[in-house]
Amino acid sequence: MLRDMFTPFGIWLPRNSFQQSKIGKIISLENLSNDEKIKIIKEEGIPFETLLYKKGHVVLYVGTYHDEIIIFHNTWGIKTKKEDAEGRIIIGKPIFSYLRLGKYQENYDEEAELLKNLISMNILTY
Repeated sequence: MLRDMFTPFGIWLPRNSFQQSKIGKIISLENLSNDEKIKIIKEEGIPFETLLYKKGHVVLYVGTYHDEIIIFHNTWGIKTKKEDAEGRIIIGKPIFSYLRLGKYQENYDEEAELLKNLISMNILTY
């Protein structure tokens, strides 16, 4: 989806998320706390020019709203976990959301949270 979105603006992105995460200026978010990640994204991220990457998924950094980071992405759903049973609240479309999408849902799986699993961010136009 993001590849299709950027192409008319002359920004070519590879097909898969891992390759997309290697374009432009790359900033590692590995081994950082959630608060450290949020701080770096807010300080370094350029709205609509920055991708945030977790294994298998990229999202577009849109900016902030009420001091919360807003992203645009195509998501299948919100992972849930009750005892050992995994589930999913289906979304199945492109959405604007927070990095902690689903945080207030019953049985929210914090281990699968996007923010917690971010590996890097990359500024496409740098």
